Order: sequence, then structure tokens, then C-alpha cells
Amino acid sequence: MSSPAAVGLTRWHEVIEGGSNPAALASIMREDAVFHSPVVHTPQKGRPIVVAYLSAAGKTLGNDSFQYLREVVDGNTVVLEFQT
Repeated sequence: MSSPAAVGLTRWHEVIEGGSNPAALASIMREDAVFHSPVVHTPQKGRPIVVAYLSAAGKTLGNDSFQYLREVVDGNTVVLEFQT
């Protein structure tokens, strides 16, 4: 049986491969989602702001040089390492 985090990761990849549509992102995001980034120095809390950041990042970073380097799933936490 897959963990909820692993199921969420699978759904993430489906949404991203489908074009990172904001409505699709929102459909897989918890209302209390928190976005952590080394560029944005404070946690961004709540589904609307997390979807906004991820949608913008998808448009900015989603090019031919983008690739995932590593996926870490630990309990309810998923970390995606990428380069572009």
C-alpha cells in the first residue's frame, strides 16, 4: 500500500505533466499547505498563495532544461530536488 505522501507525489507529477494548471494544482493542495523556498525567506502559508507560487514557478522554470534530480518521501513529507 502506498503512503499518502507517495500518492500525493504521483498526483503532483500528473498535474505537472498536464501543464501545471492552477485549478489542477489547487485540487491536489491542502488548504493549509505551506511553501518553503530558499528564495522566499519566509514560509508562504495557505492554498491560494502556494498555488500562485507554484503556477508562476512552472511558467518560469518549465523549460527543456528542467529536470528532477531527487525525490525524498519520508512520512507525510515530500522533497523534490531539481535543476534548470
